[in-house]
Amino acid sequence: MVLKRLIGVRAFVPIVMCALLAACGSGGDSALPTSLPTADEMIEQLDLSSAALEDLRFIADEEGWSLEEALYRIGWQEDFSRFVQELREAYPEDFTAGGILGEAGPRSVFIAFSGAVPDEVRFDPRLGHLEVEFRESTGFSEAVLSDQVIDVHYTMRNLGFLEVGTGPDIDTGQVRVDAARRPIDRGRTAEEIVASLPQNLRADNVVIVFHPEGTVLGGDD
Repeated sequence: MVLKRLIGVRAFVPIVMCALLAACGSGGDSALPTSLPTADEMIEQLDLSSAALEDLRFIADEEGWSLEEALYRIGWQEDFSRFVQELREAYPEDFTAGGILGEAGPRSVFIAFSGAVPDEVRFDPRLGHLEVEFRESTGFSEAVLSDQVIDVHYTMRNLGFLEVGTGPDIDTGQVRVDAARRPIDRGRTAEEIVASLPQNLRADNVVIVFHPEGTVLGGDD
């Protein structure tokens, strides 16, 4: 999952069109079928807004694709983004993540849950035209991990770490922290600093990387 820094906290980013999120990927040409549906057929299936269609035309021109190819490769991503948001709202305690696996093919995605993937999700007809990798038993939800990120970040700030960036790793369930050392940390090892921190910063899934004092990590709180 792609992460971004938001007022110092690297937050979960909703799935968006590849024009806005280059990491979506598009898959290799070999992954395309020999015969594509017509543009009109795909536009009707995807129920695209006029704005989304204009974005696709722009991307097609930029990439040297036909409109049909652009629709097949990325035209479905807006629908998938809405679907992921629905999962986020319907299963707040169980939903882990949903994302695009561009390197696996032009229509490859994943959906992850903390436990079992509900059958109504697994067999939802809106996923019928996609290649879906279901990931089960991650052991954590997006909501819980996101709350932990915020808690860890502001605990670090309150302890005087003025340069700190914090974000989730949805593949591992870890909270990743980059922090510039404080003046009081001079001469102390990373292990000594961690040992002095409160329990919520010493949780098994919290990984803190300390940078030299004065390092500018970016982000404003």
